[in-house]
Amino acid sequence: MFSKKSLPISIALILLIALSTLGLAYGFWTETLQINGTVDTGDLDVAFVDPGLAVTEYDPGNVGTCAYTISSDGNSIEVTIAGAYPWYECTVPVKMQNVGSVPVTYSGPVAVSAPAWIGLSPISLSSSPLPAGGSVAFTLNIFVDETAPEGYNDATFHLEFDFEQVH
Repeated sequence: MFSKKSLPISIALILLIALSTLGLAYGFWTETLQINGTVDTGDLDVAFVDPGLAVTEYDPGNVGTCAYTISSDGNSIEVTIAGAYPWYECTVPVKMQNVGSVPVTYSGPVAVSAPAWIGLSPISLSSSPLPAGGSVAFTLNIFVDETAPEGYNDATFHLEFDFEQVH
């Protein structure tokens, strides 16, 4: 009936048909499910905002001026003092707002490029969380100490504050 040459071919053909049938049956009886998801993380962003208050000065000589500007991105505040002399003082109102979507905590100020004769009174901000949309206001008391150079002096410096996400 079968020749010896056709026997291996017949066996291979039968195995091929059997494996195809198993593959077809497996395909009919299995299903793949996919899960697609999107994760949006929060936005950590604290900015200086206009407090709506004026700078106050203690200037017995009536020659000094003190002004501040907030950077366009709200990340730093620049204070400019002109015509200052020892014991000149000014108070700058500061307001910071959490414009991000996650609560933050205050971790410390950084004064950048302030001359040694400029003094800043200690800033006490709460370490409690500042919620999204929340704000904190305080005053920055600046004074010129007795080590200022003789005559009237000008100084410009920046303040930056560090915040971190509440853990």
